[in-house]
Amino acid sequence: MPVDNSVFARNQRALDLFDPRTAACIARISSLPATGVRPTVRQSAWSPPELKPEDTVILQGIGDGAEILRLLAQPFSRILVVECDRAACISVLHHNDFSTALAEGRLRLFLVPADSPVTREISLRECTSELVACLHGRNGTLHFVATATTPARSEFFDALRRGVQEAARTIGELTRARASTAAYDVTVISPCCAIFDDLARCFHNLGLRIQLLRVPDNQGTWTSEQLRNVRSTLASAPSRLVVTRNRALFETEEPTGYPQPEALVPGHVAMWWWDVPNLATYIDLRHPRGNTRAFGFARDILPLLPQGAEWLPPGARMAFVEAGTQPEIAQDIDVSFVGQSRLQNLHANLRHLGKVLHDLGGNAPALARDIEQSRGYVWLHDYLKQHHRDIQDAIAPIAAAYPAHAYYLHYLLEMAVSGSFRIAAIEKVSGEGVDVAIYGDDDWLKVAGVNARNFKGLIAPEDLPTLYRRSRINLNLNFMQVSSTVNPKVLDIAATGSVVLTDHRPELELLYSDPAARPFAFHGLHELSGKIDALRQADLTHHRKAVLMQTCQNHTLQQRALWLAQRFGLL
Repeated sequence: MPVDNSVFARNQRALDLFDPRTAACIARISSLPATGVRPTVRQSAWSPPELKPEDTVILQGIGDGAEILRLLAQPFSRILVVECDRAACISVLHHNDFSTALAEGRLRLFLVPADSPVTREISLRECTSELVACLHGRNGTLHFVATATTPARSEFFDALRRGVQEAARTIGELTRARASTAAYDVTVISPCCAIFDDLARCFHNLGLRIQLLRVPDNQGTWTSEQLRNVRSTLASAPSRLVVTRNRALFETEEPTGYPQPEALVPGHVAMWWWDVPNLATYIDLRHPRGNTRAFGFARDILPLLPQGAEWLPPGARMAFVEAGTQPEIAQDIDVSFVGQSRLQNLHANLRHLGKVLHDLGGNAPALARDIEQSRGYVWLHDYLKQHHRDIQDAIAPIAAAYPAHAYYLHYLLEMAVSGSFRIAAIEKVSGEGVDVAIYGDDDWLKVAGVNARNFKGLIAPEDLPTLYRRSRINLNLNFMQVSSTVNPKVLDIAATGSVVLTDHRPELELLYSDPAARPFAFHGLHELSGKIDALRQADLTHHRKAVLMQTCQNHTLQQRALWLAQRFGLL
């Protein structure tokens, strides 16, 4: 069979071997442009910058190929082309043989989708992380060069340049601010999280010098100047250990924010993952940096974390442990549930899932139907579970070309499935005559079976221990726990000496090896009401004491703080 030795075929073979992601991006165009017309080469006064071996040129669009040819004429050129228009890229590859430069790594093509606000934001984050990796990896200058295709995406490229400039500024500021003497033993960074607030208290109980740094959990709360000042403080008044929830020092970073500022913080950084890694994390950890250690609250998220991650399960907070030592009180509530409905998030996630999948050329017939009609949340949850594999299969072909966008789609899917489960569970047991006292947001009143009589509204955090103790059965319904572990709330309830019923997670058996001293679990919506009825009729006195003892002896946040302090040699 004769070998196609056309210019485009040579480029395509080089991409297949040395840049399979870009090859997959190009392959997603169903029909290639005609090859008979050569793009016009602009006769401009532009001349390439003088390059050092450590420099990288960032072409803002592939243009007509002229800039690449001029740059490749220099012996030290290293070029990264960021392009949002695959057709423009294919057109240039039909008329310019870049196969040698692609094979040598002197030329890289980074094709990203940017046709909708969501895909554009993901691509911006991905490109920023890629370019900041160039700053760290080669210690050279990044030269931004405009091309004929720059104006079509000028807003995207302007934001990208600003992001890289801000990253360079952050690197310089944190490097200059670094101090060698520790001002604290531990800094706990808490994104307005009661668990991490309590973790700081636990470290304090060990006699350590503690700084609790509470940071916003919403974008726009702090200005860029405030963020820079706090980061600078972490470097100028360092700790022997910084503990963060998940990866980021600030969990709601801008798409062009400096990735992984924790890499420049003195001392050790322990990232304790309490959530499935989000999209920013997935992107940034492709270029891991810094003296950080990762600990996952669930064993099955460890493969998503940096190499060497360890399992460190949740622990009961001290207020709940202390409540478990108090005399018993009357149980005047039959079944209670505390949690946000996240109903609006569920519908938003479904809409984004279908739209972004369509924007990337995917097709999931299960999402083409109007599945948000008022047929109830039990129906919706069953429908999503039934078509879960079909939707995953529709996302899979996108992953080779756009791995970050595919990760986002999988994340949305799991958010939708777990979100519909929580609402469906309340709808189902309410419809089957179980009277559940519900504490949460007003959107619960939009769910069938929830009314003004059993909806109690929001509850103050300090009132939770008493509520758990007043309830004969405390219901836990996991949300976005697409991991193997139990919700920390299960341990909090158990520590008060109260009964908890949760949807099953395999690590229950690891945390509570004795079935007689293990929180109760159900394995599906079909058995939830029956399990509640069985617990109502049982004498649970011994069980409550056994679970309380097992929890307080082995699974408190104070014990987790002690483990971390010993792990990093703080005691």
